[in-house]
Amino acid sequence: MGSTHNFLDERLVKQIGLIAEPTLGFDVALGDGAMLRAEGICRGITLTILGSQFKLDLYPLALRGADLVLGTQWLQSLGPVTFDFAEMWVTFRRGGRRVRLDGIRPSPRDALQPLVGLSGPDAHSYLMQLLPLSTETTTEAGIPTDLAALLQGFADLFEEPHGLPLEREHDHHIEIVPGAEPANVRPYRYPHVQKEEISKMEHLEHLEEVLKILRGNQLKVKRSKCLWAEPKVEYLGHVISAAGVEPDQAKIHCMTEWPLPKNQKELRGFLGLTGYYRRFVEGYGKIAVPLTLLLRKGEFRWTEAVTEAFEKLKKAMTTAPVLALPDFAKPLEDRHMPGSGPSTDPEGVGSRSE
Repeated sequence: MGSTHNFLDERLVKQIGLIAEPTLGFDVALGDGAMLRAEGICRGITLTILGSQFKLDLYPLALRGADLVLGTQWLQSLGPVTFDFAEMWVTFRRGGRRVRLDGIRPSPRDALQPLVGLSGPDAHSYLMQLLPLSTETTTEAGIPTDLAALLQGFADLFEEPHGLPLEREHDHHIEIVPGAEPANVRPYRYPHVQKEEISKMEHLEHLEEVLKILRGNQLKVKRSKCLWAEPKVEYLGHVISAAGVEPDQAKIHCMTEWPLPKNQKELRGFLGLTGYYRRFVEGYGKIAVPLTLLLRKGEFRWTEAVTEAFEKLKKAMTTAPVLALPDFAKPLEDRHMPGSGPSTDPEGVGSRSE
């Protein structure tokens, strides 16, 4: 059960400079069976939540792990209230408008923060976490249940839009905080099972932040074009995964099965397809020179040298490497001449080729 009264941490009362009127004290029973003494009351304190203001009477109390507890005193002032404890949200009407409060899904570090300071200086504490060894449950669509629950909480984002998004000061502009660390930092010094679980929780947190930003800017998402909890994604003829970026194998198969061109139109089609993936082939321009020369007017003369270049280029496409995802914490440098293809960078500095 929840709290019956509204409580404010007594340390915060002193920091803010609130004045507590003397009252008859009363005992407060905590969930762990401990008893605390509440004395005094701070009357008429204004609290603003998502633009809605509330005047509350708060009892100072030595709270542990929280600054403010809103109990049934506050809930009774809201009128009809709708709760969804599975999705962690509550809705009510205030001032003629609907207000929705979404719960926070804490990260492992945030979840442990309230425990700091509970033990004495000479005490020994042990933290244990029980993890299931069975595979995670999924919905009929193959999406993990925790991810499906998160998406359900943002169902309004996938509705058909009925207007334009909000005007912005800058369009297509990404602000980067100077000196910011890269977001993709995997946890270490944990058992493998626990590390994977933490990674999944961090992924859900990042996804939730993205969905909140979309909702805050009144943007909509077409759900039929979204993929969730996939190990790899096909995008514009490429396959993107944790390993990096590589050509779509269906396109590679099309190149390897391409017959000998009989005219410039067929040759131009082959070079157009392979040229789209030239960044994956080192020395693409040099390999393709005998072929590109045939595109000149009246110069289509197929020879053994051209056949050798044709087969060599097809073979090069089948052995194309997986390109590492860029490290945006390091500067991008253009170290190569156009058409030279990719290079290996032992220092991990982002590089590109035309």
